[in-house]
Formats: sequence, structure tokens, C-alpha cells
Amino acid sequence: SSYVFALGDVAVQEGEQQSKYSLTAQVAFQQSDYVAWNVWSSINKQPLLPFQYQHLGDMMSLGQNEATVGLPVGGLNLTGLP
Repeated sequence: SSYVFALGDVAVQEGEQQSKYSLTAQVAFQQSDYVAWNVWSSINKQPLLPFQYQHLGDMMSLGQNEATVGLPVGGLNLTGLP
């Protein structure tokens, strides 16, 4: 049987509930682990793992001296200067 694996901007997960993920490095980085595992699994006739995204937070730089961070733990938001 043949498989096509994709990650990053071109990836869409189909199934019971089709999922589209944000076009960020965080998503692509997590997808790379699943793609590597599933390529190995397909070569060795093992079951494939479905992708499960885990949001790790958001970070935004606001110029040279300011930034903000949002973490998915209790709605914690950190802002400030270096």
C-alpha cells in the first residue's frame, strides 16, 4: 500500500473531524516527529500514528524592547520588558 506524508503549510488531517492547523513553526515541528515515525512504520508494516497537536503557547515580539507570551496553563499571560 502507498502513503503520502505531508507537514507544515500543506498538511490537512482528514477523518471523522477534518482539522486544519495554524501555519506556524510550532505545528510543523510537531508534525515532523509524526511524519518520521509514520515513514518508519510504513516501511516496517507497522500501524501509523494519527497526528495530535499540543498547543504550547504563543510568543510575540513588539519591537526591540517589548514582548508578550501567552501560555495555555490557566490562561497565564506574561508581558514586559527584557
